[in-house]
Amino acid sequence: MRRSCEGFDDSIYLNAIVDSAGFYPLKRAHFDDFNLDCQDVADPYVLQEGASNWVEILNLDTDEFIVSGTFQCTLVHEGCGDTLFITDGRFDYDWAN
Repeated sequence: MRRSCEGFDDSIYLNAIVDSAGFYPLKRAHFDDFNLDCQDVADPYVLQEGASNWVEILNLDTDEFIVSGTFQCTLVHEGCGDTLFITDGRFDYDWAN
């Protein structure tokens, strides 16, 4: 997922193995903020081990190639000395386009 609008130029990548609606642990995630001097695309924020990192699939339509859900994760970047808490993440994704 990526947003690019006035004042924002960032992206988040989430990875979980899913097969139906339900809760799943995030296997991988990273965040890039292209406005930060201390971080670049080769050095993203990554999941903090031991944190509550999950995705809830609310709708998985394999005929229409659409998945929707919510997620929560904690991402860290040692070089920036920063922690990012995402507590009410939401997505709708059409993986065919």
